[in-house]
Amino acid sequence: MRWRLFELDGLHPKKFEVDLTKVLFDERKTDEIPDTLCLGVFPRYVWHGKNIKDLSKYVNIDFCKNNNIPIVKGLSDGGTYFVPNKALSFILVAKESSVLSSAQAFQLFLIAQLYALRKLGIASSYISNNDLMVGNKKIGGSSCLIEGDFIYLEGSINLDFNYLMANQALTERGREEKILERWVTSIKKETGKLQIEKARSLLKRAFRRRFKVQLSQAIPTDKEKKVL
Repeated sequence: MRWRLFELDGLHPKKFEVDLTKVLFDERKTDEIPDTLCLGVFPRYVWHGKNIKDLSKYVNIDFCKNNNIPIVKGLSDGGTYFVPNKALSFILVAKESSVLSSAQAFQLFLIAQLYALRKLGIASSYISNNDLMVGNKKIGGSSCLIEGDFIYLEGSINLDFNYLMANQALTERGREEKILERWVTSIKKETGKLQIEKARSLLKRAFRRRFKVQLSQAIPTDKEKKVL
């Protein structure tokens, strides 16, 4: 089985998280494209789940506006999360039957991330709320959206983390009333190195091995070109 692969460093977070994803999901549901994986390192932004009603309880909206930090409403449910400008983000749009069941696909999606982290020398495990953990600290997280036979998986791993910026961008409730330094970590903090390209390479290898697929560089469709 072969997946398309987009590598999209520098793309505006909203274009990645929302605009492109909607196009890919629509194209996949009509079988215009095969299963597609997107990877990239993007400018910092605040992500929040579509279920969040009163965003001001979780995000310092004025601070984000004044510091050019995009606030992006995700396509799936979830809380609020500060995505640093040194995070490796990824999205998989696939047909459920081609990647086993949705539950199995999500498990493989998480296991692929763990494989990459362990190859970087980081002992980590995932817990029931879909966060990737190193001890009691979060290093990444994932979410899942299912529509009929089609599945959308997204996740990110912190390469580095700006604690000061995150503390200012999120309210106390948005930080879950915890001090970020105590419950968030990154590849750089754990290994002493940023390791962007190594992390990217290991993650691609992990997706290939866990899902038993080949990755081919994507040629954008006309619909995708309008977003990119």
